[in-house]
Amino acid sequence: MALTGKPAPPRGLGPFRDRVNWFAYQHDLAWTLTMVILALLYVGLSLLDEQDNPKANTAVTLAI
Repeated sequence: MALTGKPAPPRGLGPFRDRVNWFAYQHDLAWTLTMVILALLYVGLSLLDEQDNPKANTAVTLAI
Protein backbone atom coordinates (compact mmCIF):
# COMPACT_ATOMS: atom_id res chain seq x y z
CA MET A 1 0.00 0.00 0.00
CA ALA A 2 1.33 3.42 -0.92
CA LEU A 3 2.07 6.08 1.63
CA THR A 4 -0.67 8.69 1.74
CA GLY A 5 1.58 11.72 2.21
CA LYS A 6 3.63 10.96 -0.88
CA PRO A 7 2.57 12.52 -4.21
CA ALA A 8 1.68 10.19 -7.05
CA PRO A 9 4.31 9.70 -9.75
CA PRO A 10 4.04 11.80 -12.91
CA ARG A 11 2.21 10.37 -15.90
CA GLY A 12 2.68 10.73 -19.63
CA LEU A 13 6.28 9.52 -19.71
CA GLY A 14 5.48 6.48 -21.81
CA PRO A 15 3.45 3.36 -20.99
CA PHE A 16 6.34 1.24 -19.72
CA ARG A 17 7.86 4.00 -17.60
CA ASP A 18 4.45 4.89 -16.18
CA ARG A 19 3.92 1.26 -15.09
CA VAL A 20 7.39 1.04 -13.51
CA ASN A 21 6.89 4.34 -11.66
CA TRP A 22 3.45 3.27 -10.41
CA PHE A 23 4.80 -0.12 -9.25
CA ALA A 24 7.60 1.58 -7.30
CA TYR A 25 5.09 4.04 -5.83
CA GLN A 26 2.71 1.30 -4.67
CA HIS A 27 5.43 -0.93 -3.18
CA ASP A 28 7.64 1.73 -1.58
CA LEU A 29 7.18 0.55 2.01
CA ALA A 30 7.57 -3.15 1.21
CA TRP A 31 10.70 -2.41 -0.86
CA THR A 32 12.23 -0.33 1.95
CA LEU A 33 11.53 -2.99 4.59
CA THR A 34 12.99 -5.70 2.35
CA MET A 35 16.18 -3.68 1.88
CA VAL A 36 16.44 -3.13 5.67
CA ILE A 37 16.11 -6.87 6.30
CA LEU A 38 18.73 -7.69 3.66
CA ALA A 39 21.12 -5.09 5.10
CA LEU A 40 20.74 -6.51 8.62
CA LEU A 41 21.26 -10.03 7.31
CA TYR A 42 24.42 -8.89 5.51
CA VAL A 43 25.78 -7.26 8.67
CA GLY A 44 24.92 -10.32 10.76
CA LEU A 45 26.63 -12.67 8.33
CA SER A 46 29.71 -10.45 8.19
CA LEU A 47 29.93 -10.49 12.01
CA LEU A 48 29.66 -14.29 12.01
CA ASP A 49 32.34 -14.50 9.36
CA GLU A 50 34.79 -12.49 11.48
CA GLN A 51 34.62 -14.91 14.40
CA ASP A 52 37.09 -17.79 14.59
CA ASN A 53 34.48 -20.52 14.49
CA PRO A 54 34.90 -23.08 11.70
CA LYS A 55 31.31 -24.27 11.99
CA ALA A 56 29.93 -20.75 11.60
CA ASN A 57 32.23 -20.09 8.64
CA THR A 58 30.97 -23.25 6.97
CA ALA A 59 27.36 -22.23 7.60
CA VAL A 60 27.96 -18.74 6.18
CA THR A 61 29.72 -20.18 3.14
CA LEU A 62 26.88 -22.63 2.51
CA ALA A 63 24.25 -19.92 3.01
CA ILE A 64 25.86 -17.70 0.41
